[in-house]
Amino acid sequence: MSAFAEISSHFRPRRQTHLCNRRSHIGSFYPCLNFLCSYDLVSTRTSIAKCLLTVGLLLVATAALTSAGNLIINGDFETDTFAGWTTIPAPVGSDFGVGPVPPAHDTLGAFFGAFEADFDSISQTFVTTPGAFYDLSFFYQVVELASPPNNGFRVLFNNVVVFENLNAISGFGTFTFNNLLATGGVTTVEFQGRNVSNFDYLDDVSVTASLTPRLTPTPRPHPTPPPRP
Repeated sequence: MSAFAEISSHFRPRRQTHLCNRRSHIGSFYPCLNFLCSYDLVSTRTSIAKCLLTVGLLLVATAALTSAGNLIINGDFETDTFAGWTTIPAPVGSDFGVGPVPPAHDTLGAFFGAFEADFDSISQTFVTTPGAFYDLSFFYQVVELASPPNNGFRVLFNNVVVFENLNAISGFGTFTFNNLLATGGVTTVEFQGRNVSNFDYLDDVSVTASLTPRLTPTPRPHPTPPPRP
């Protein structure tokens, strides 16, 4: 056997299955899974190592979307997307997305600029303990050029309105609502917004378990006094 033939035998072409030739959605999204398409032992070991590394990086990336104790995914919108959120556009005049929040906040956030009567909406559902209390916090800023202002912003926790700012320029700041009751195994937080001439901004959404839960008073017994003689 010639030296060329001996070298060539170590680089034989890989056999591909019909599934790999079709490049399924999973295989194309996670290329590391394509090691299943190879019958070469050395190549398979290399692919497995790459796959484990990729899975690890995916887990780290997922964990990065939430901060410690925060039940909200991508609450700071630094992915530059609505990843983790459910979006419902206004039937008419919808205008919302993710982009820079004006100074002094000056980071990425969600903006709401629906210019008709209806609100754009984003929401997120997370696991909760029935009967437990939670704290909701978010940054909110209004930029409104019209006079009188024509904007609106509404926050719902467990389908209950906890904050509402209608046709008002409230400036900017962080709003916190403590001891909000969860009544089921999952709870939804929803933000609705509109602004005809500019935008209402949202950022840094956080839901955490209450550290000082509201105490439910224990009913005291009221003994019946004895009958008077």
